[in-house]
Amino acid sequence: MSLLNLKLPWARLGAEGLVIVLGVLVALAVDRWVNDWDDRALEISYIEQLVENLVADSARLAQSVTQAETRRAFAVQLLSSRSEPHQHEPLPFLRRFEQIAWWAPLEYSREVWDELLTTGRLSLIRDPAIRRSLSQYYNRSEFLGLLEADWDEQLEQYELRARSVLPPLVRLQVDVRLPDDAGPIPVGPEYVDGDLQAFASERPLAVDHGQLAPIYRAQSSLYSGLVEDAQAVLMLLRGAS
Repeated sequence: MSLLNLKLPWARLGAEGLVIVLGVLVALAVDRWVNDWDDRALEISYIEQLVENLVADSARLAQSVTQAETRRAFAVQLLSSRSEPHQHEPLPFLRRFEQIAWWAPLEYSREVWDELLTTGRLSLIRDPAIRRSLSQYYNRSEFLGLLEADWDEQLEQYELRARSVLPPLVRLQVDVRLPDDAGPIPVGPEYVDGDLQAFASERPLAVDHGQLAPIYRAQSSLYSGLVEDAQAVLMLLRGAS
C-alpha cells in the first residue's frame, strides 16, 4: 500500500496527544501546588517562630525600659546627695549606689531572622510589608547593640572609678546586701556618715552621675521605640498566620 494512500486516524492521534499534554499540565500543576503548600507551611512555621522571638524581645525590652528609668532616678538622687548627704537613709543610698551600674546589653532573639537571610528564604514571607517591618526592627536592634557596647564600657569605667575612690563605701555596700525587710542597717551611723561625706567630696563621681542620667534616659527612649516596632511587626505577623 502506498504511503500516500495511507489513512491515519488523525482524530484518535489528536485525542491521545491532547491527553498526554493535559497529563503533563496536570502533573506540573500538582507539583506546583505541592511546592506552594510546602512553602506556605514553611512560611507559617517561620512566622510562628518570629512571633515567639519578638514576644520574648518585647518582654525584655519593656523590663529594660523600667530599669533604665529607675537607674536614671538613682543618678539624679546620687547627684543631689552630694549637697545633702545626711538627708538620705544609708541603706537605700547604698543600694542606689550599688545598683546604678547594674546593667548588661540585651540579647535579642534573631536566630530565625538570621536563618531567613542566610538561606535566602526571606521570600517565603510573602507580604512585603512584613518583610520591611522585620528588616526595620532587626536593623534598629543591631544599631542599638552598637550603642549598648558603648554604654557598657562607660558603666564599667564608672564602676572601676567608684571602687578605686571609695573603698570604705564599696566594702560597706557588700556587707549590707540585705532584703528590703531586713530593718536598720547593722553598722554605726558615724561610719555610714563618714562614707557619705567621702562620696560627697568626690568630684569625678559627680561628673559620672551627671553623665549616667542621660545614658539611661536614652536607653529608656530607644528601648521604648523598639518595643513599639516589635508590637507593630507582631500585629502584621499574627494577621498573616
